[in-house]
Amino acid sequence: MKDLENLNTRERLLVIAAVGALLCGFLYLGAVRPIMVKYERYRVEVPQKRTDLLWMQEAAQKVAQLNAAGRINSEAAGAGGSLMAAIDQVARQVNLGASLKRVEPDEQNVVRVWLEDAAFADIIGWLHTMHARHGATVVSFSVDRRNREGLVNARVALKGAGG
Repeated sequence: MKDLENLNTRERLLVIAAVGALLCGFLYLGAVRPIMVKYERYRVEVPQKRTDLLWMQEAAQKVAQLNAAGRINSEAAGAGGSLMAAIDQVARQVNLGASLKRVEPDEQNVVRVWLEDAAFADIIGWLHTMHARHGATVVSFSVDRRNREGLVNARVALKGAGG
């Protein structure tokens, strides 16, 4: 403080102005700028999240419609045939044939399925049909979102009704 008192009036004003400018700079960089950056990010992300939410709500309605429309007795419809054949057949019926990349048996009566660039709603419909017609249950289910809206890559493990 004594050093400031030793300065002449002009120098003292310059030091005070410089300290004030530094404080304003730190305030801007420490508080205002981070808020502005987050605001800009949220301004872009929120509409995308709203679009994703609408798509998921539509997919949920489609699943509910499929669920209400086709309760088929799994014993009657699923009698005979292997789980691997049923996976392929039902995938083609629900327009997932091109997305079906790999099907392989894993354990006793468990089959692992890889789907790429598949519509999420179609996958849900496929799983519902597999359960309703063939009594298959999901052992594991993993989904990765793709760049195009509504498309995903999925890995599913299905267990047959008999095991």
